[in-house]
Amino acid sequence: NSLKQEGGFDDAAMRQDQIRAMIKGFFPRRDCVTLVRPMLDESALQSLTEQPYETLRSDFRSGVEGLRERFFQHMELKTMYGKNLAGKNLATLTRVYVDSMNEGNTPTIATAWTRVVEAQCDEGVEKAIAEYERLMKEKLGAGAAAEAKPARKVKKNKKKKTPPPAEQ
Repeated sequence: NSLKQEGGFDDAAMRQDQIRAMIKGFFPRRDCVTLVRPMLDESALQSLTEQPYETLRSDFRSGVEGLRERFFQHMELKTMYGKNLAGKNLATLTRVYVDSMNEGNTPTIATAWTRVVEAQCDEGVEKAIAEYERLMKEKLGAGAAAEAKPARKVKKNKKKKTPPPAEQ
């Protein structure tokens, strides 16, 4: 079991045991599945992502399909603070946890949730700016829309955490 506490009193051993404990705490339900090699041809294996699925060994395909079925049977909707986490949000949350652990810190839920919300807000701003620019081009034409870009000023100022300049 790779997550079994090794013991030891030097800094490296204690750090490894701390990481093991954190992983077990964050992921109390874990499982492991072995799969056969997807291909026997070593040169084709080197470019596995470019190989058509049908060319992979049938035992491997059966194993992947069984794993996928098993995964979806036991999958629960992830929530945080009573809100459902969409795929992007869950990916952001996972990245925050992994980065925190890689830096030797213990992830905090509040900090991680703040990063998820910030990423969601940034995405909303990007979509709003894109829609604004699309509508400006549609209404004013491409040349006039290129000259009138207050949305980009707002976004730049948002990053600096200062208010946008007053229009004259």
